[in-house]
Amino acid sequence: MRISSPTQLRLSVLLATLVATAEERRAARAAASAAVPPAAATISPGDAVVIDSADGLTIAEILDATASAGFGFVIALLALTAIPFVGLSTPFGVAIAFVGAQLLIGRTRPWLPGWIRRVALSASALTRIARWLNRGTGWMSHLVRERLGPLTGGPALGLVGLGLVVLGVGLALPLPIPGSNLVFIIPVLMYAIGLLERDGLMMLVGHVMALAHVVLAIAAWQVVSAALAPLARWVGIS
Repeated sequence: MRISSPTQLRLSVLLATLVATAEERRAARAAASAAVPPAAATISPGDAVVIDSADGLTIAEILDATASAGFGFVIALLALTAIPFVGLSTPFGVAIAFVGAQLLIGRTRPWLPGWIRRVALSASALTRIARWLNRGTGWMSHLVRERLGPLTGGPALGLVGLGLVVLGVGLALPLPIPGSNLVFIIPVLMYAIGLLERDGLMMLVGHVMALAHVVLAIAAWQVVSAALAPLARWVGIS
């Protein structure tokens, strides 16, 4: 897939191409089976997980179509999929941490397990993801550019992987706070855009945000530990 758009993020162009492909497939299926009602979304043992409808592209097909984009698009797709669909932050957070671990150990191509690769995203789901991305990152299209090369490859990718592991684990936690997913997804997207556009500044922003999450987690743990200390002493734990 060839990307050549100086005014759009590469991620936006890739998603727009996927939306067009999914729309073409949906139209072809509708024409072939006009008299057959569409299958309802189902999650059954042994079946592929279908989000929004039976039409669309599986993540395996999406990854095959965007293979040249490497880790950047895989990370972005996992993060963006977790935003509009309730209940998907935990499995996709685990998947992001898993992909981050692959970067950490030096893999050159991302690998995902079958249960993630079988997830199907409908044309309308991909459209919503692309719309959210354009609203949230459209302003960045004129700011992102190739720079600070040493931060976008080589040994620096291990640090990116570590940051993604931290953020993925945070996203996987079932925090009872509305909108808390975005706190973890935004720095994940900074990493993804940095990888896709070879923009070291975006990578640096991701590092700073990941470090802030670690600092806040340590501070929160200390506060909780201090608050529970009297209870622990009362029950004889300490």
